[in-house]
Amino acid sequence: MKNFIVPICLSAMLIAACSPVPDSPATVTAASVTMDKAAVPARYSAPLPTSAVALRDWAEGKLPSVAPVQHVVDSIASGQAVWLERLRTAATAVPAGDAKAWVEQWRRLLRYTAANEKFCNMARQTMTAPASTLRLAVADAFAENCAVVADLPLIVRVDTPDSAIIEFYSKHWDIRDREQPPFNPRLITAVRAVIFDGDKFDARKAAFTAMEQRNPAVDAEMLKIHAEIKDPDRADSIAMSFFIPATQKPRLARLRLASTNHAMLCATPNVDHR
Repeated sequence: MKNFIVPICLSAMLIAACSPVPDSPATVTAASVTMDKAAVPARYSAPLPTSAVALRDWAEGKLPSVAPVQHVVDSIASGQAVWLERLRTAATAVPAGDAKAWVEQWRRLLRYTAANEKFCNMARQTMTAPASTLRLAVADAFAENCAVVADLPLIVRVDTPDSAIIEFYSKHWDIRDREQPPFNPRLITAVRAVIFDGDKFDARKAAFTAMEQRNPAVDAEMLKIHAEIKDPDRADSIAMSFFIPATQKPRLARLRLASTNHAMLCATPNVDHR
């Protein structure tokens, strides 16, 4: 068998070597290059929606008369002055009856954005100013992207949304090498509101943020809150926050008493339930 391998390989190499090389494609050079300038579509100059219904339609891609929502959100987060001013202008024109829904939609649009220093400068000025619709709309993004411990007085103002307070405290315990803000009772007020009125994800985040304070007064208040929850599924979801930290047996004992779903607790690995 070995006697046939070498001749076959040599034949293949000779055929390849003797095959003609294809001509290189000719280089084509344009005689001239022309550029056409197109006008920026009118919708990029359109004002932002000022009603909750119009804002919802725009966010769902149903309002083609306004610039695409992601373009606008990215432009605001990157601190582009023209879009920051349009957001400010829209906020001042929102009808009082629409303000709550309008603010909530902007809170969600700006959530998880990577805002830069220009945005933070605008947001901090807005957070320092008196209460306004714009302040409510940017508070969460400010707490998530911009706020430092020294901003605590702005965060715990009575006109700061509960969600922004939780975002502020959550951000700091997410990264332990950051300076931790001191506990403020406003956190418990916010946690209570979100646990009862927020969606399941926000409620669970609020509970874990509270328990991460590792404060006996917070622990006691969380047990009171838990006792008031009527929905068993939500009650168990909130009770799971009592595992923080999982090495504290008193907290685990309270969790065992609080939870209605003992099968869930028994299935939880690596935790001493005594």
